[in-house]
Amino acid sequence: MLIICTGPGTFKGDKLKTGFQYEVLEYETPTEKQNRLFHSLLQEYWASGAHSYNAKNFPQFKKLIKRDLGTYKNKSWAKYSKKERQETIYRLISTMLQSEIYCKRELYSRKFDEILKSLSDRSDKKAHNGI
Repeated sequence: MLIICTGPGTFKGDKLKTGFQYEVLEYETPTEKQNRLFHSLLQEYWASGAHSYNAKNFPQFKKLIKRDLGTYKNKSWAKYSKKERQETIYRLISTMLQSEIYCKRELYSRKFDEILKSLSDRSDKKAHNGI
């Protein structure tokens, strides 16, 4: 989407000038990051076969995970609060660590290790930046 700054004070920023076009990029909210993380974890867990869920397909598996590890209510992921998403992701990671996906990661999921490493790297950066 393009915007045009049509007058002083319309937008804040030293580099915005009247009559110029600026590209507006959608801000990535923490919940969008949580959504991608949750679904990446789910896909790895499903693909690994290291779970004990008797799901016939991925959508059913996702529903069972949300039921068992989520808010324990029949609630859409989109309606989870940021805290509920965070807690669900922590429970999912904990469950995955206890499953064969971690114990036999050589056979199942290097992607899971990559996800864990990226989470560790992010938490290290936050700790160093005082966030």
